[in-house]
Amino acid sequence: MSKTSVAHPPSGQAPKQGSNVRVTIGRVVRGNPYVDRDAKPVKGLPDSVPPGQTYQVEIVVDPPLNKPGSQDFIEVSIVEGSDENGTASVSPEKITQTTKVTVTGGKQTSPKNGGKLKIQASLGGKVLALSPGFTVCAHPLNFRDVFDSDINETLQGKHVIGMHVLDSWDSDSGEVPLQGILRDLNKVKIKELLLEPKPKQPPFHDFPADHSGYNLAIVASVDRHSILIPDAGPAADWVKSQLSVYQCDRCGCTDIVMPNSGLLIKFHVFNDKGWKFFAEKVGAHVMVNGFTTAAGSASVKTKPVPLE
Repeated sequence: MSKTSVAHPPSGQAPKQGSNVRVTIGRVVRGNPYVDRDAKPVKGLPDSVPPGQTYQVEIVVDPPLNKPGSQDFIEVSIVEGSDENGTASVSPEKITQTTKVTVTGGKQTSPKNGGKLKIQASLGGKVLALSPGFTVCAHPLNFRDVFDSDINETLQGKHVIGMHVLDSWDSDSGEVPLQGILRDLNKVKIKELLLEPKPKQPPFHDFPADHSGYNLAIVASVDRHSILIPDAGPAADWVKSQLSVYQCDRCGCTDIVMPNSGLLIKFHVFNDKGWKFFAEKVGAHVMVNGFTTAAGSASVKTKPVPLE
């Protein structure tokens, strides 16, 4: 984990009490999912903190300044905060020894301005250290699906069958959605990735599926899962894996897997006093295109439809 430090005072300057102190500041590491301390760096995910959330950063002070009679202290602050760069605060603002300070995200960073906020440590007005830059931004997690409606229709001359589901997710800022809208995610986009093995033929018919690109994460969406209507037997299952990735225009990350977005889409042909079909979608730990994630939340099942 990289840290940044600056040694003071410059050569030629008269020494003073505490002038030989060395300060090192840790990073505001963004876990995936977000955690408030001891996060593991994620490839492609810049240092950042969600708005309204906190992260603990260690500041090493060597030697400590808390000796008897000493009135020296290290002043800790966030610098470069602005409407464009975002804002954050830090607590405590005065330390005399190695301390874990708490950084709290404030106003979100504007796009193309990521990584400009820094933790600064000063002694007597002299800057001793600056942390690596970080961003304030919200990211999505916890993908959910609930049943919306059945599909059993003719589309472009093809008889298709399946289901619509209503997708939703959370913001790691903890924002409560208002009428289905998560405003903290207004600069985030989400894309679903699918692993689609070849089906057993018959009863299923392999047909190219439509795949969407990145879509806005600010509002929930309706997802469509349909296939060409299968034959009346033999019995078989067709299982597809799904997860979601996201990109954030504030910190600049892209193709980061959404935590807890793993799902299985299952199509079934079975015989119960005649050949029938049903579809379902459930949460599961999955791997798609080299990405892996824990289970999302879904327990969706259509009613059996006769195939004869």
